[in-house]
Amino acid sequence: MEGNVIFTWAKIAGIGGAAIGFLALILRIILRQHLTSQLDKRSAFILLIVIIVVAWTTSLAGIGVWYLIETKRYTSGLLYRVRHVRSDESLSVREGPGVNNRELVKIPFNGRDIQIQGEATKVSDGGTWVRIRYKGVEGWVNSYFLQPQ
Repeated sequence: MEGNVIFTWAKIAGIGGAAIGFLALILRIILRQHLTSQLDKRSAFILLIVIIVVAWTTSLAGIGVWYLIETKRYTSGLLYRVRHVRSDESLSVREGPGVNNRELVKIPFNGRDIQIQGEATKVSDGGTWVRIRYKGVEGWVNSYFLQPQ
C-alpha cells in the first residue's frame, strides 16, 4: 500500500510540476509585468526564475521516482498472487514477454506463491511484463495481473 501512495504522489508531482512549469513559461510576460509593479525588477526576475526552477525540479523528480517505481515495482523475494482474473479464467505464463509468445502453463484465478525473478520489461503494446516462477515453471506474465500477497 505504501508503494502505491508514493507512486501516486510521484505521478502527481511529475504531471503537476510539468504543468506549472509550462504555465509559468507561457505566462512569464504577464507574471513579469505583474510582479515588476510590486517588486523591483531584479527581485521579480529572481522570483520568476525560482518559480520555474522549482516547478521543473519537482516535475523531473516526480517523473524520475515514477519511472523508478514503475520499473522496480515488482521485486524479487516477495510472493505475489493473481488479481484481476475472473473465476472462470486463468493467467497465462508465457515463454517471453508479450501475448505473442507461446503459453507454458496457466495459473488459476486464485493462484498464490508466485515469485518474481527479475526486473519488469515494457513491451510495444504498453504492457509491463515480469519473469516469474510458479510451481517450478519459469516464464513471463503481465504485471497488471499480480499483486503482493
